[in-house]
Amino acid sequence: MKSVSGKGYPVRIGWNAGAVEGTGWNEICVRVLETFGLPGDKYTTEVSSQNMIFYFKEPEDALMAMLTLGDNGGCDTS
Repeated sequence: MKSVSGKGYPVRIGWNAGAVEGTGWNEICVRVLETFGLPGDKYTTEVSSQNMIFYFKEPEDALMAMLTLGDNGGCDTS
């Protein structure tokens, strides 16, 4: 996992994440909020037309987010 200069460790969640499994995108974001709190302390966010990017300050938190969301969360770290 690579840090993006000045931003942190990215975890991308596509806008259609969870649609196939029946888990709504909002539920996926709620999991992030319940685990890491609101943006600012442990992560920041950025929005694009294809996904929402969570930039975690610590690689361990980014890994925990990926493990918590798994494939159902539509995680992408590229």
